Amino acid sequence: MENLVNVVQTVNYGKFVFKLDEVLAERKISISSFSRVTGIDYRALKRMTDKSVTRVDLDSLARICFSLKCDLKDIIEYIPPK
Repeated sequence: MENLVNVVQTVNYGKFVFKLDEVLAERKISISSFSRVTGIDYRALKRMTDKSVTRVDLDSLARICFSLKCDLKDIIEYIPPK
């Protein structure tokens, strides 16, 4: 089991890139006003828009998609490893 853990830690699985900043900019929505509308903490949205987010709450993703009337693929893109 110990060998398996070491293998998993060194594999590049790709990454997720948030496109929320692009969607908000297209719709001319500020992060602060979007925070008020969705009830999502401003700092959490800021991390998503400056692409420094490491963890995401599923409820937040649902609120974002519901508020923007968009699909998850509109705000998050999976980039496979090269």
